[in-house]
Amino acid sequence: MNYNKILKIPNSSILNKRLTKSFFLKNFALSSAEKSFLNSNIESMELVAEISTNSANIPQYVDDNSSYERIYVITCKLPINTLSKFATKCIELIQGYIPYHILLIIQDENEFVINACNKRINKNDTTKRVIEEDFTTPVINKLFKTDIVSDLYEAVNYSVLDKMNMQAIFNSYIQSIVRYKTASITGSFNKRTYSRTEEDVELLKEIELLEADIRYFKAQIKKETQISDKVELNIKIQENRKQIETIKNKLL
Repeated sequence: MNYNKILKIPNSSILNKRLTKSFFLKNFALSSAEKSFLNSNIESMELVAEISTNSANIPQYVDDNSSYERIYVITCKLPINTLSKFATKCIELIQGYIPYHILLIIQDENEFVINACNKRINKNDTTKRVIEEDFTTPVINKLFKTDIVSDLYEAVNYSVLDKMNMQAIFNSYIQSIVRYKTASITGSFNKRTYSRTEEDVELLKEIELLEADIRYFKAQIKKETQISDKVELNIKIQENRKQIETIKNKLL
């Protein structure tokens, strides 16, 4: 899948270079588990583009805590039907070790997700970065394009991104991911200000926590032998579901 048909990054920033496994093995101190995952579960990686001052004539943004010198667009291919299982490990590997800001597309044969991470400078080692926040779309089907997927494609089109500086471009990508996550819940891909996007991020976190609690309560119900305890857990599940619906209304 040619993702630049969606992103429409100018040719001056396109690289289309293979990103080898040996690059990670030679340059980073990977754990044995990370080496095993890299060698066994990642089929291929590609450095699609590098958006920088030189290639796109857009100013860098650097302050005491963050450095937006360039943005890489990277794709990572996983074995068929393993996206949901391995996407998080792939994000941790690529985003965790490469210090620059990355728009990361992880795919298997039929689906993909788009990921971006806010990174701050590691004060103990300025060559390294610390991931502060991680933003990932729900799974997107390559063949079946819904209205909100079409809206997402329009939102990540390079021509509509905020190009004031490199940070603004990257924030545009993050906003698009958050808007798509919100639209996956509400059914409507709404335009947001940056401050409203931050509010939506917090609401989405609340939903994720409530859903995690629901999964935990359901697991506990299977273990419980007392009817009264099962009833109590079911009540908690219903309360969480009501809270989720309330939050969904706030996202509209």
